[in-house]
Amino acid sequence: MFKYFAGLLTLTVLLWPATVPAQTKCNMSHAWSATTYDEKECLEHAEHALRKTGYYKNFSTTKQSVFGYNEENEHASIRCVPAKGLVFFIISGSGSLSDHVDRLKRNF
Repeated sequence: MFKYFAGLLTLTVLLWPATVPAQTKCNMSHAWSATTYDEKECLEHAEHALRKTGYYKNFSTTKQSVFGYNEENEHASIRCVPAKGLVFFIISGSGSLSDHVDRLKRNF
């Protein structure tokens, strides 16, 4: 009897994802740019660019990155790698994001 219930539980766990409706698709867009800013300047420009582009919700900063969300709950981050002279721009969300990443890059 135990084997029957264990098998039924395993089958339920394995088939559960097939019964859950599909989630909203997630898209991602990214770009990079060369920079001559030092780490502090780069993070200041990153913060300004995110806020100006509308990514000001749940704002946070780490040693090399700045993150934020916009009203559509899309996530944007800018990562500064001044030792390599690079800045990375990444946006993820459910819509078409290539124009968003271009605006973020221009605002930087």
